Amino acid sequence: MLLSVLIPVYRQHPEALLQALLTQIAHTALAAEVLVLDDSADAAAFTWHETYATHPEVRIFSFPENLGRSAARNRLLDEAQGDFLLFLDGDMQLPADFLDKLLPHLKDNQLVCGGIASKADANNGLRARYSRNVEEKSASLRNQHPYRSFTAANFAMPAAWKTEHRFPEPHEGYGHEDTHFGLQLQASGRKIQHIDCPALHTGFDSDAVFVDKSREAVKNLVRLYHRDPLFRQYSDEIRLIRSWRVAQATGLLFFLTPFLAWMEGYLKAGKGSLKLFSLYKLALFEFYFRRKTSL
Repeated sequence: MLLSVLIPVYRQHPEALLQALLTQIAHTALAAEVLVLDDSADAAAFTWHETYATHPEVRIFSFPENLGRSAARNRLLDEAQGDFLLFLDGDMQLPADFLDKLLPHLKDNQLVCGGIASKADANNGLRARYSRNVEEKSASLRNQHPYRSFTAANFAMPAAWKTEHRFPEPHEGYGHEDTHFGLQLQASGRKIQHIDCPALHTGFDSDAVFVDKSREAVKNLVRLYHRDPLFRQYSDEIRLIRSWRVAQATGLLFFLTPFLAWMEGYLKAGKGSLKLFSLYKLALFEFYFRRKTSL
């Protein structure tokens, strides 16, 4: 078996991730290739390439122009030669037993999601708190709703699936390309198995950057909900849309939307709770939903 590890990178320095991978590959005597696509389009980001460019198991790709999140992942799919494909985000780190836990679960009939976790010394900003309280779940919880819990940050699948399941191009705006990928899996009836084999978040955006990214992701979700049949057919699998419908039915949005700008400023200033962040996203979804012609 040949394992292809696929790592899209954007203005990141994945040296720690690469070193951990190469150490574990050697420890397990695994036949593997590590493909890194540096989508930074920034010559200053290439300084780490020199350390790994000559490594026999590593191939590094870079381009003068930014490809975008979906196109970068699809390019890695095209280049991969392995029997199984493992995607990892470039800002992750790995526990020492990561591959030992993952390898027994690689099967021809399922996609495996290992999950994510925060490093013990992670900060307590909004992004870190969101990760710990919303994104980080045990495999038993994730398997209750396997498609809802799919994330592209740490998953492996049979290479035979890569022609059928790809990330959406063109994909406007930031966010939800992994949601789209998960909905493809659900529509085709592919099995997702969640296991406790987390990759570790290493750094988190500031509150202001996280709120800006969240705004763009909500806008993109509304755009996809209006335009993409998969997002309408499987809208119950998307947490924000489920909550938005409840908020519509109860009249909560009428009271929330006038405070949208205030909530955003408060959250960016580092003063907001996760509950306020949830209310902000509900109001933001409603705001963009009512302005669909401008999306």
